[in-house]
Amino acid sequence: MPKALELKPEFCSIAGDKRFRVASVEAPSADGALSEQIAQALKENCIAVVWPELTVSPELRAKIVELIRDRDVTDELEAPEILIPGTWHEKTDHGIVNRARIYDGYGEERLSYDKIAPYADDGWGMENVTAGDRVCVLATESALMGVAICLDFCDVCQTGFGQGTRPEHRLGRLQRGELLPV
Repeated sequence: MPKALELKPEFCSIAGDKRFRVASVEAPSADGALSEQIAQALKENCIAVVWPELTVSPELRAKIVELIRDRDVTDELEAPEILIPGTWHEKTDHGIVNRARIYDGYGEERLSYDKIAPYADDGWGMENVTAGDRVCVLATESALMGVAICLDFCDVCQTGFGQGTRPEHRLGRLQRGELLPV
């Protein structure tokens, strides 16, 4: 039986609060699994293929993008409209963020989205990331797709997004491809 995926966190303390970020991931069976997952998604005619948060390192993400870019374009199976190969803790000019990179079915990066509500639990502490400040929505041929990571936009998160507007008005504003501040 292949070894399970294992996250490798780094811990620190900020003002007495325990913090973490994922520094690496061990995924010994990932190479074969990625090919199988993409093949199955193509066979099932999925419009979106999404991998879990903090499970796809930048190196694995590059392999996913390569598999999509290198597929046979004469194949009768349609590529998914979007791919989100997980998220990763990335260093930016604003600090470390938990970033999702969103690709089209040809492997071209179209958007990136930074997690707004950092995760926390008693064991690992608070996710040591700078919160994102934008909502990300992508209009494809068949759907309007929003992106959220973990607790973003759940009832436990107070973002202020859309307060005082009806849902159809929120969608109308987002449909134009705007990135709205939270």
